[in-house]
Order: sequence, then C-alpha cells, then structure tokens
Amino acid sequence: MTPATSAAPAAGTRPLASAARRLPSVPYDAITAWALSFALVLYLALRSGGFDAVVRDQVGILVWWAVLLVAVAGLTPRLTQKGWLALALLGAFAVWTALGIPDSESAERTLAETGRLSCYVGVLALALILQTRAGSRHVLNGVATAIGLVTLLAVLSRLHPQLFPQNAQHEFLPTQAKRLSYPLNYWNALAGFMAMGTVLLLATAATARTRAGQAIAAAAVPLTGLGVYLAISRSGAIVIVVGLAVYALLTHDRLARLATLATTGGAAAILIVAADQRPALQTGVDTATARAQGSDLIVLALLVCAGTGLIHVAIELLARHTWRPRYLRIGRRTATFTTAIATAAALAAFFGSSLNNQAADRWHEFKQPPAVAGQPSYNNVFDRLQSSAGQGRWQYWEVAADAYHDQPTTGIGAGSFEFYWARHASIGGSITDAHSLYVQTLAETGWIGLALLLGLVALTVLGGAARALRTKQGTERVLLAGATAAVTVFWLQAAIEWTWQIAVMPVALLFCTAVIVGHRDPHTTPARLPARTLTTAAAIAAFLPIALGLTTLVQVRESQQAVRDNNPGLALDAARRAEAVAGTSTTALLQQALVLERLNRIDEATAAAVKATRQEPTNWRTWLVRSRLELRLGADRDALASFRKARRLNPRSPLFQG
Repeated sequence: MTPATSAAPAAGTRPLASAARRLPSVPYDAITAWALSFALVLYLALRSGGFDAVVRDQVGILVWWAVLLVAVAGLTPRLTQKGWLALALLGAFAVWTALGIPDSESAERTLAETGRLSCYVGVLALALILQTRAGSRHVLNGVATAIGLVTLLAVLSRLHPQLFPQNAQHEFLPTQAKRLSYPLNYWNALAGFMAMGTVLLLATAATARTRAGQAIAAAAVPLTGLGVYLAISRSGAIVIVVGLAVYALLTHDRLARLATLATTGGAAAILIVAADQRPALQTGVDTATARAQGSDLIVLALLVCAGTGLIHVAIELLARHTWRPRYLRIGRRTATFTTAIATAAALAAFFGSSLNNQAADRWHEFKQPPAVAGQPSYNNVFDRLQSSAGQGRWQYWEVAADAYHDQPTTGIGAGSFEFYWARHASIGGSITDAHSLYVQTLAETGWIGLALLLGLVALTVLGGAARALRTKQGTERVLLAGATAAVTVFWLQAAIEWTWQIAVMPVALLFCTAVIVGHRDPHTTPARLPARTLTTAAAIAAFLPIALGLTTLVQVRESQQAVRDNNPGLALDAARRAEAVAGTSTTALLQQALVLERLNRIDEATAAAVKATRQEPTNWRTWLVRSRLELRLGADRDALASFRKARRLNPRSPLFQG
C-alpha cells in the first residue's frame, strides 16, 4: 500500500470526527436521576401511596438491585461525610429494629418493620448515588414533577370522579367521602404530600433552565393549594404554611420569591373560593350537578394556572434583567434581622394578649377524648381549623408513654403498638399506629431508636438550613431551600400522623435528604474498594428481611385467595409455606388453623392455634381463635380460659361487651 492511499482514509475521517465532536453529548446521569426519582414517586403514589407491604417490598428489592449493580460495576461515587452519616443513622435504626425481633411482642411485625426500614435505606443510598452523579436540580425536578402530576390527578378525581377508580378508603369510611384522598387513599397524607410538592415546585419554578419549565412548575402550585383545601386536612394546612415560611426564609433573591409566592397564593385563593361556591363538588358524590360544576372549575383552573405561569415568568425576567435600587435588595443580614424582629414581635403579642389563654384552651381541647371534645367540622378546611380536637391522639400518646416506661431501652417491638394499646386503651377504638412517628418509635424501639431517628431529623432540617444559609450560589441555594422546606413539612406532619407508613412520602423525603447531605461530583470519582465492598454487603443483608417479609405475605395472600376459590388444599399448602419461610408469621399459623377448621381437622387446627398463642401471647386474636377451636374439640374448660385471656388482652372490644 502506498503512502498516498494509506493517508486517504485518515483525511476522510477528519470531517466525521469533527462532526461527532459538534454533536451534543447526552446527559445520561441527569436523565437517569430525573427518571428514577420521578418513576419511584409516581409509581408508589398511584399504588395507594405504597402503603401495601407487597408494593413497598417489591420497590425495595428493585432499588437494592440497582444499588448492588452500581457497586459491583465499580460505578459507586464517593459520598460526602454527611451522606455517610445519614446512611449510618438510618441503617443503624434498621439494625436496632432487627435486634428487637427476639424480644418483640410480635416478631412477625418487627420483621416487617425491619423490611420497611431496609427499603428506605436502599432508597437513600440510590438517591445519594444519583445526587452525586447528576446534582440537585435533576433529582428534585423528578420528585417535583411526580408530585405535580399526582396533584393534577387528585384534583381531577374530584372534578370528574367518573374517570377514576373507586376510592377504597371510602368503602370503609363512607362518612369521609367528601375529603379528597385519591390516589393515596388517606386525606391527611395526600395533603402533606402536596405540601411537600408545593415548596419543591416553587424551587423548580425558580431554577428551571427553560421558560416553559418555569411556567409549568409555577402553574401547578395553585392546584396544590386547591388539593389541600379539598382534602379538608388540618395538618396539611398547617404544614404547608410552615413549609412556605421555611422556603421563604432560606431561599435566594427573596423579593422575587415573595412575588411568586403572592402570585401563586392569590391564584390558589381564587380556585379555593370557586370550589367553595360549588357545593356539589364538596360532597364527593358523583352526580350530574357535580360533573357540571367540575367542568366549570376545570376551565377556570386552566385560565388561572396559565396566568400564574406567565406572571411568574415575567417576575423571573424582571428579577434577572432589571436593575433594582438597594432598598429592594433583601440580603442575608436584612432577612435575618427582619425575621428576628418579626419573631420577637409575634412572641410579645402572643404572650401579651389573650392569644396565650386561647392557646391554652386549644391545648386542653386537644387532650380531651373524642367523646368529650366531639367531632370537628368536615365542611371545609377553614371550618375544621376552628377545632383543636385531637381525636384520641393524646390518649394514644399517653399509652405509648406507658409502653416506653415498661421497656425504656429496647421497647416493646417495632410494629407491636396495636397489641399494647388493645390491653391498655383508655378510649374505645382499634388502632395500629400511635399517630406520631416519634412517640411510637419511643414506645416500640426505646430511647435508642428515637435518638437515631432524631439524629436523622436534625441532620436534614438543621443541616439543610445551615447549608442553605452558607451557600451563595443562587440556583443551588434555592434548591436547598426547597429540599429543606420539604423535609420540614414531612417531619412536622409525622409528629401527628402515620405518614411514615405511606411509603411514597418517606421516599420523597429521602430524595430531598440526598440533596441536603450530598453534593455534585463533576468528576464522579469512584468510591474506594472498602466503600464498594460495604455497599455490596449492605445490599445483600438488606435483601434478607425484605425478601422474607414479602415471600411470607405473598404466600398468606395466596392461601386466602385459595379459600375464596374454594380450594382448601391449595390454601393449606400456601399457609404452611408461609410459616416455613421465616418461622415468625403468626398470621400464617392462624391461616393454617382456619383452613384446617374448614377441612374439619379440628385437632390439627387447635394445635396450630396453640402454637400461634405461644408465638404471640399478647395478640388477642390468636386466643379468640384458639377458644373457638377448643370449644369445637370439646375442651370446654380450656376454651373458657382462652376466651377470658382474649378478653383481658382487649377489654374494650365490642366482641367482649355484654
């Protein structure tokens, strides 16, 4: 080959190489971060918030598989010290919960709670990886977009309910039909979820790179306000106000942010007034009148939200391209000084007026049992705010405090508060959760569990606020302000609600946590071998409680379905497989007993029930089933003793009255 011919291809490839260099590079990290955060939040929200353990555990396994593949491939980036600290706190909380399985009142439920925490640790690990590789913007935008879409669907489900599936919650609580709860199926959780979305959407509207993105994000904010109103949620109304205050305090260029807040707040007020003037919409019943009023409100909402988006874009253009005199520039010192003065003035007005006495009266009303305080109004959120009735929360917390005093270090076992409440209830009603994440954590895992949880709270709220105030870069500070406000909303509402059990909310929380404690590494430096090895080991260890809980639950449900299909043989096999998985499932033992009773194998059924009572001696249901089976067996004295035991374990149940 001559030199001339060999040089010809090289010369021909130069234009191709030059053209390739001019092509835009695909931001794979950014796309992945946005898509995963968006998909996880949206999927869980549309699956009843991820409350079902099967849905949650399936997501947990997929998340840990993703983390494991990243670790094995050597793509795990180096995390910040605060990122490792957040993982350590949440991971230690999961380990401490698992250590309580042997001494728990319900090993089955404590294993399930360990699986829940293992899922959450996996989400945080994945979120930190995405944050490190792609940055804050894409992670938060994905979460904000998902919440915005869920908000749109939730509002539409009220304006045109015939287009959406029947709300399962209303089948059990028809009196709550007027409270918007789709798709999470719990109104207070939905309101808190939309409150988190409000501050994240505001941060997205202020930092989006395109005018269209800014307008769409701002246009969605009035819908969140309308959604909270339709949910008739006191806690939602409170936390959205607190979240907006935190965002306004921490954000950058506050004058522009306050202008956007005023615009979106005014737009939300217009929609709320319009909804209030359409009474058929507030009933939650699908009628021709409600559909007509819903169509009218849709047209108004489109106009109001479109106008809000355009006004916000105009505000951003003015903020970026218009000179402002010095007195219109709200700097950090000015904002801090103004906040301090306003806080001092508010405290002085509070303690120097009748508001102090009114607050004391409200607190007294909150502590009253439902029979004394009565039921709050369900007309709308403003009427509901007039009442401070705790609806039994104070009584739940008192009993939880007693449980803590019984077992201050180890607790009674995660997930087992229901049994303790049944024995010591001071008011009627069956509950599973204490309606406070912190009080229930103290009762079930002791002061060590609560300390680990509060460490994570402080790291996210106080750490996020401190980092936002130290950050000078405008975009990064606004994103940090939005993330900190969102985690504040969650942790505050978790003090009076059981939102920790609705997986979509902790997942959104953990993505925001990653933004607060992580950082963008433009070079995506791989983690060292020990860190990768630790990640791999953690992923393998986390699979165990998730897989055990998921497999057991799937087998139990298969058995229950077989009973409905009149196939007791298949039902018995599935129930026995469920018990064999982990050896802790009392539910599987009771299912065996019921199936064996159906097969008229009373001796074997009684043996299964006896084993269940030994496994969970404080579970009144096991003793009640055992009593019935012993009676059928002819052991009248044993049946009476078992029945009395069940009654002692749940003395307020209507089953044992009269």
